Amino acid sequence: MRTWKRQQAGERSRRYLQLAQSYGRAADQIASMAELQEARSPFFMLVSHATELSLKALIAAGGADDERLLDLGHDLQLCMRLARTQGLAEDLTNPRMAEVVEALGPPHMAQAFRYPSYLSWSLPQPSEALETLVWLLTRTQRVVNSGRRQ
Repeated sequence: MRTWKRQQAGERSRRYLQLAQSYGRAADQIASMAELQEARSPFFMLVSHATELSLKALIAAGGADDERLLDLGHDLQLCMRLARTQGLAEDLTNPRMAEVVEALGPPHMAQAFRYPSYLSWSLPQPSEALETLVWLLTRTQRVVNSGRRQ
């Protein structure tokens, strides 16, 4: 039974990571557009959601089931804390990671990138956000591929 649960957690982590990577690729394609300013909200929506899914892939590696992951909602800061408490502190030490999560967390949770909104937040530079996402995806892939259970 324990082996089955570990396999299920590994599969769940891989599914979350694969979707995070696809959002990351889409964000990269938007970032390469000459008119990034016109696609700023979709770009940050993709980066934010890829970050959320990547962090949830790490949390799933610790045994969280789909219901628990859904209950976390779109709270990037909570997902970051949970990933760290599951033994990932050494994997998430990049100070830019904390800065990007802090900047993108509130508008992502408010879904401000998905809908027209009068709310505004100070956002990171797109290149910094994308580089940080790539950094996170790389670390997440290492954890998921190693089958390490937190």
